[in-house]
Amino acid sequence: MNTVTQCNPNPALESILRQSSAAPAVKVRAALMLRGETMRDQAKRLGRARPHYSDVLNGKRESRRLFEDVAADLGVSVDVLVNRAA
Repeated sequence: MNTVTQCNPNPALESILRQSSAAPAVKVRAALMLRGETMRDQAKRLGRARPHYSDVLNGKRESRRLFEDVAADLGVSVDVLVNRAA
């Protein structure tokens, strides 16, 4: 039997996130919750300082590279996270 962290929600996840107008941080938090993870877990896995990670996702700083890394980790496109049409 699969646990939540063993499931791959990515195909449906991108569709759900695309329909949402929520801020990137909210989208990332929700996606990570499906995997039983926190934003702190992801920041650590990506080798990023949590304050920088948080500032970028909350729009206080810019980092295209961080968005690319976060999107790749979630298995979705950057455009979905930042509310741009694909």
